[in-house]
Amino acid sequence: MAGQSEHTRKGENLLQTPEQEHGTPSHRQFSPVHSRKLGVTRRQRDRRDLKEDENPEAKARRHKEMELKPLYKELLYTISHKMGKPGSAEVFTDSQLHQYIQEAFTMTDAEHGSLMEIVHNTEPPVYCLMVTVKEAKEIIGKDISGFSDPYCLLMVLEEEEEKKSSRSKAKPSKYVVKGTVSHEKIYQTDIKKQTLNPIWNQTFILEFENLTRTSFHLEMWDKDEEVSLTQKLEDIKTNLTSLRRMIKEAKKEKGTDDFLGNIVLKLQDLHCTEDHWYNLEPRTETYPNRGQCHLFLKFIHKARDGTLSAGRSAYTNYCGILQQFVQAYISKQQSSAPWKGALCGEAQTLLELYATQNDLSPFLQDLAKWVAYSKLYQTLEVDSSVLFQQLTSIEYHWHQQELPYQQKQELGDSLHGFLQYGLCLVSKYRDIFPPTPSATPKLHTLLRILVQICKTQAFQKLNPAHFELHEGVFDAIQTGTEEWFTIKKGLHQPMTKVTSYNFTK
Repeated sequence: MAGQSEHTRKGENLLQTPEQEHGTPSHRQFSPVHSRKLGVTRRQRDRRDLKEDENPEAKARRHKEMELKPLYKELLYTISHKMGKPGSAEVFTDSQLHQYIQEAFTMTDAEHGSLMEIVHNTEPPVYCLMVTVKEAKEIIGKDISGFSDPYCLLMVLEEEEEKKSSRSKAKPSKYVVKGTVSHEKIYQTDIKKQTLNPIWNQTFILEFENLTRTSFHLEMWDKDEEVSLTQKLEDIKTNLTSLRRMIKEAKKEKGTDDFLGNIVLKLQDLHCTEDHWYNLEPRTETYPNRGQCHLFLKFIHKARDGTLSAGRSAYTNYCGILQQFVQAYISKQQSSAPWKGALCGEAQTLLELYATQNDLSPFLQDLAKWVAYSKLYQTLEVDSSVLFQQLTSIEYHWHQQELPYQQKQELGDSLHGFLQYGLCLVSKYRDIFPPTPSATPKLHTLLRILVQICKTQAFQKLNPAHFELHEGVFDAIQTGTEEWFTIKKGLHQPMTKVTSYNFTK
């Protein structure tokens, strides 16, 4: 952070993976009482012992071998097996992505070629389309009651299977799944009774082999249920249109379900993730308006090769990749303005592809960003909006999704560590935030971030030790003032001891 004294920065590593030290900064505690209130007794992560006397070149080589190359192989694998269009409007070729990561990770041509060979010889993943059937609205009522008992059939078909299925039908039609394809390839949702606006929220994972020749199919059907004669007569009394429905039912073969509509999507046209309402298409033009179905689609990998990064979790790799991209971006910037969280298009595309393929939730992605950006704040000037945005996202997701235990601990340690770091800066405010037009707003911003941390549910749940921020700030200022006074007093002490002599005549 700009304006900080050099001794507050010394020894800080700009960016580290979660498995390295990222917890409590190595700053002095204010007082035993303050430590207990802040919950410093939290169990910290194991730290990797590093040799202090290791020369910089050897340290850099070890870092590249142990940290950067495993992440580099993960990115090469991600590019080789990418699926779907990225969310950004900018599209990059494989060679452009390769060139970017080679620069971001400072790999030589020889190193790049060697790692490419390793990735080329690994097992490919199982390509999958993860589909969540959320809900439908305004579908057609097929039952005598005017409602339907809808359910959905889902599958992926390659071009050859589609042609074969079409040839097997007596009449051409747009639906190709029910009754023509092996049951092993078809997934079915639950049946929702008597509704025109069903809600499912069911998720299925459909495997496929070739992205360019495969389509996703969803068909919605009305389940044909046996209804007693008494119930049918009662329906006729209450609704005249039921008579026409009943006549139609009598003509229909017993136990035959009614077609409600379908959706067909070519996989090569989809983005990495899709979250849309899709129109249900008719089989004929008799009833063209058949309502809509809300689907969430995501391309993911199954059986992804775990040897590339020595078995590290996808979340840990994502953190490392993000931090390396941030470091590469900032090292190229010439401006002294605060960093506002921007990354180049190649970095955004690769982060999206990696997160999607490994099915990392938005919560885990935001957690990784908070950990990286909050650590970056400790060494460079970062716009406060970057940290506020991540804290807001974490607070939102906290009520939507349960974090795994390890990530809960990491989030708690990170919030706790940043709060402790911020209070350390407050204690030295005379040096770090002198009363100038540029420094005073930075102190106000820091205090706002500390307030926001203490207000989050995540901090309150993960740091149960009782802590009042205003007391912490008071203790920090008091302790810092005492230290400042002691230092100033020492500076004004005489350099030599004056000895008095008694002169006698």
